[in-house]
Amino acid sequence: MGTINSTFVIEKKAQRLFVNALPPKWLIREQSPDVHIDYFIEIVEESEPTGLLFGTQLKGTASARYTSKYIKYSFEKKHLAYYVDKVKQAVFLVVVDVNEGKGYWLFAQKNIINELRPNWRRQKNVELKIPLHNELGNIDQFLKEIKEADVFMRDLWPGSVAAAVQKEQQKLKGMDDRFNVNVNFENGVTRYKFSANENIIGHMHINGKEGIHKLEDLIKRGRTVTFEPGEFSMSGSKLFDSFTEDFMRHGVLVEASKTVICDAELSIINPNGDSLHVIHALKAEMKGGSEEVAIHATLPDSPLTIYLERTLNVVERPDRGEMKFSLNLEKWVGQAVRILSHFEQLYRFVQLVDEGNSIKLSFSFHGNELFSGTTRPGGEALFIRECLPKLKNLDDVRVVCRKLNLDPILPPLETLEEDKQSWLHLYRKITEQGEYKEHYEGVVSGIVVVNKSSDLVSTVDTYRTIKLVHTKVPIYIFEDLVDIRSFEHVFTNIKLSTSSKNRLNVALDGDEIEVELEATEGTEHIIVFGNDLKN
Repeated sequence: MGTINSTFVIEKKAQRLFVNALPPKWLIREQSPDVHIDYFIEIVEESEPTGLLFGTQLKGTASARYTSKYIKYSFEKKHLAYYVDKVKQAVFLVVVDVNEGKGYWLFAQKNIINELRPNWRRQKNVELKIPLHNELGNIDQFLKEIKEADVFMRDLWPGSVAAAVQKEQQKLKGMDDRFNVNVNFENGVTRYKFSANENIIGHMHINGKEGIHKLEDLIKRGRTVTFEPGEFSMSGSKLFDSFTEDFMRHGVLVEASKTVICDAELSIINPNGDSLHVIHALKAEMKGGSEEVAIHATLPDSPLTIYLERTLNVVERPDRGEMKFSLNLEKWVGQAVRILSHFEQLYRFVQLVDEGNSIKLSFSFHGNELFSGTTRPGGEALFIRECLPKLKNLDDVRVVCRKLNLDPILPPLETLEEDKQSWLHLYRKITEQGEYKEHYEGVVSGIVVVNKSSDLVSTVDTYRTIKLVHTKVPIYIFEDLVDIRSFEHVFTNIKLSTSSKNRLNVALDGDEIEVELEATEGTEHIIVFGNDLKN
């Protein structure tokens, strides 16, 4: 092999194509040694360095893999972990197809955080998909993405939030000492809470009919409303004046409701008024205005959330309200399967929804009952019942995991494949009961091992017992193989087809022949583990 091999040539071609694709004024700083990052590049605008830098990991290939929308490339896990965990500048992965003379870029940290599955760190190499529209030739789009990436990285590695909040609070308190001011920054939103130390006369200015409707939602219903630019302003304090320009230019989100945290419980009530099942430990947040209240209840760390709206008008039925359910099973993803939060309570609740006359949600505060809301199964309850098949599958998984002393983490529920789950369900039932039995109707075919002395004792058309065998069936928990079993299917009081009887008559003991079977009125189907693999 020569000194200058194909790998060297590909790298040099990729470097040349990449550098030539960038604006000549950009400052390219090649790294030596190039540990995980090949270049740091500074943007130059109007002939001046901007201080905006980004890193680049360059990969050249002569055997690019394409789909209709992407070019695929496999990167080492340790490189990706380094970019996310340690590098504070944006890093762009650039793959150059030296045969086509084209390069494609991908903002590494954003893609890793937002697109990869949570278990990517368990892999040695991770395949990334780079959109074909991210071509290096589109330098304007590349520059736009670099600037957005810089903002993304500043949010990912922020300075001290506490220091910024304290400074803002001190500035606002100095404008009007009649107010207590609290500043909170959470989930990318800055919230200002003002509470007056004395009676203060102020004015709220609302423009337009839509603004009036929003004001009614704010005061009467306690709803959080967003006023568009020009719809809302306040006067009466230098504190208000300091926000007026922002209100007029950007609009404002306003919240004036009182929030009460209370306890709640969910019950299924049968037609006789008896409670069939109760879920305790719900936490509810009650917010409202002068006429209406809205309650958002959750079962901590579980899929269940409930939303209820009701009027405060005591003339109306106090126990009626519009109740909306959400059962997002994906909220269990990432929890240990054997200890999914509140699984038994929710599984039992969903099983009983069809049997309950009503679903009742009751609220209390410091041990004192406030009120309750009810709904009849249907509508939202129908949505809950649609989750029942997946809950049954999860129940099978949990039982088998306990049996085999496994403790997996729940992955996305799309990994619960129905064909694998049907075998897992049989595996569970036979493990618990020794067999699975059902009344059978219809026609079935399979392989039978001839044993004329016992298995195939006949009258005219009906045989006492016939065994069919599924050999070496893999048993999966999600995508992991946990056992291999054979299953014997035993049919009693079942008829053989004419062709099967003819083949059977000439068969010898021990022969394996294919038979067709037709169920009778008394046919039973029993499934057990095969003797070859039975514990």
